[in-house]
Amino acid sequence: MKVDLRKKLLQTRSRLSDAEITLISEKITDTVLGLQTYQNAETVHCYLSINKEISTTSLINNLLRHNKRLVVPRVITGTNRMEHIALKDHDHLKPNAWGIAEPHGGTNVDIQQLDLVLVPMVGGDPKGNRLGYGKGFYDQFLSGVKCPKIGLMPECCLVDQLPVEPHDVKLDMIITENTIFKKKINHS
Repeated sequence: MKVDLRKKLLQTRSRLSDAEITLISEKITDTVLGLQTYQNAETVHCYLSINKEISTTSLINNLLRHNKRLVVPRVITGTNRMEHIALKDHDHLKPNAWGIAEPHGGTNVDIQQLDLVLVPMVGGDPKGNRLGYGKGFYDQFLSGVKCPKIGLMPECCLVDQLPVEPHDVKLDMIITENTIFKKKINHS
């Protein structure tokens, strides 16, 4: 079921024009920049956007301009795991085997030092469930993260309810160009 839904949502997202994805990304970026969680964070993990994902270029530039510690993912070759590298500027990026920009060299950061993680998404639902690309990189990473996890996606990739598996990690917040979905906190 996830495979078919992923394919459908990727097709939906691919139909967005470059101008539409730019406008959507700008709205989402403005929302993120206005969050107290973002403003208070000193160490922020941020994906490097590809293929009509919500662009993180402006967020990355903002992080660097405000001297926040920017951490980006790098795939550990031959595994479904990532390491997390402090990035000081765009000059240290090279494409990996999938064409995704990654840092060349750099210092590995312990994920317990992160104050915020900005997460790419293929799709999501109002309960904070995330549909990724199916390789398990982010689920493995997010399962060890204690700080807030915020997913960024266009509203056209929102579904009423995603199928959930035991290894899936809920996000604390999902931001689209129109809405912020926050995870409900259970007070039992």
